[in-house]
Amino acid sequence: MDTTEGIAEALVEDLRDNDLKAYLSTLVINEEGIECMIERGSEKVSAKAKKFRNRLDEIRNEAVEDWTKARKEGSSNGVDWSRIESVDVNFKKGSDGELEFADIYVMVTDGSQTFKLKLDDCVKCGGQWFVTDGIRFD
Repeated sequence: MDTTEGIAEALVEDLRDNDLKAYLSTLVINEEGIECMIERGSEKVSAKAKKFRNRLDEIRNEAVEDWTKARKEGSSNGVDWSRIESVDVNFKKGSDGELEFADIYVMVTDGSQTFKLKLDDCVKCGGQWFVTDGIRFD
């Protein structure tokens, strides 16, 4: 996803459809994102990318756990995931001069209640945003 709004919309769609596979394949950091960081970055960025690579299985396993936890927490609070829609997107962006980073906050409604989801520690490379630290139901 090339914008913070785009990644938020994709997240909402994946959660609405209960499509963990789509979330993992398009939004969570993957080998493509890591290669982008290595190719485009300085030694410092490349070193960070290599740390992601060394932890890739762990990051992806944590993404599954966070997905499951967020859905369970929402369900226990009465969220009807099949009806959710994005209401607003906010973010805290930063940059190290080479890559953009952001925490993305997605306001979501299911028609009866509004709640916030946080995508923590996202990184943008090659025009695409990647989640590196999971979803939080807020």
